[in-house]
Amino acid sequence: MPVLFLKQKSEAMKKELAMWLDHFKAYIMHYEDGEVKISLLENEAESRLREPGESNDETRFVASGSFMAYSGNENRKHHIEQNEQKEFLERVLEKMKPYEHIVIYGPGTAKDQLRNLGNQDKAFDEILIETFSADKMTENQMKALARKTFRKEK
Repeated sequence: MPVLFLKQKSEAMKKELAMWLDHFKAYIMHYEDGEVKISLLENEAESRLREPGESNDETRFVASGSFMAYSGNENRKHHIEQNEQKEFLERVLEKMKPYEHIVIYGPGTAKDQLRNLGNQDKAFDEILIETFSADKMTENQMKALARKTFRKEK
């Protein structure tokens, strides 16, 4: 029985993290010395990637047999964008590893993509990850949400 007691951590010892996330920014909030500390992690991907020498970003159609199809350039750009997004989410996951309880807020699907990516990593088997929808917030609103989430005061 003492082994089970040692494995269970009390609420006071639990390392908790709150995060506001979209596809371009992650505001990571944790407690340090009784205060909410916020760090920013940004996606370094360009929002509109252009090929060298390309004059505009219009969709080009090419004839392929008896039908019209998109050019390969659009597909290539889409795959580059998807890979850059995955790299950003993997960087965010690395910041999450030391924590035991993580609450992710944000608009859109980025928070769900991050949770799913974490579920594929064995390092996150023992980590509780929760997601909630939230609109864009100011830094003070994020701090208030983190205090409310973990029921701690300054």
